[in-house]
Amino acid sequence: AGAVTTCSVISPAIAKQVGETHGLQIQRVSTKYRSPQGQPDTFEAQTLKQWSAAGTSSSETPEMAETYQLLKQDGKHHFRYMKPIRIQQACLQCHGQSISPQVQAAIQEKYPEDLATGYALNDLRGAVSVRIEVPKS
Repeated sequence: AGAVTTCSVISPAIAKQVGETHGLQIQRVSTKYRSPQGQPDTFEAQTLKQWSAAGTSSSETPEMAETYQLLKQDGKHHFRYMKPIRIQQACLQCHGQSISPQVQAAIQEKYPEDLATGYALNDLRGAVSVRIEVPKS
C-alpha cells in the first residue's frame, strides 16, 4: 500500500521538479490511467496505440522503442518525446490481476475511477511523456 503514495505523490513531485529545472513538462500517461491527469493527449494516444499493436514481448522491438516528433500545438512548436513503461514484477502488486485487499483499498481511496489494473508481466503500462516548447528562431 505504501507504493500507492510513491506513485501518487513522490513520482509526480520529482517529474515537476525536473521539468521546472529544465524547462519541460514530464508526465506518465496511459490509456488505462489511474488518475485523469494521466490521460493521453492525441499524440500520446496514437503512440500508445501503435505500441500496443506491436505486442508485449519483454525486449523492445523498433515499433516500441522511444519516439519523438516536432509538432505544432496551440499555435506553438513542441518537441515531443515518449518512452514506453513496461510492467515489471514490482508493478503487479498495484497493477496486476491479483491485488491484495489492503492495496485495493488504498488505490480506491486515492483513485476512485482507477482503470490501471489487470496487467501481466511485460505488458505495456503506458509511457513517460516529455514536452518541450521550441522557441521561435
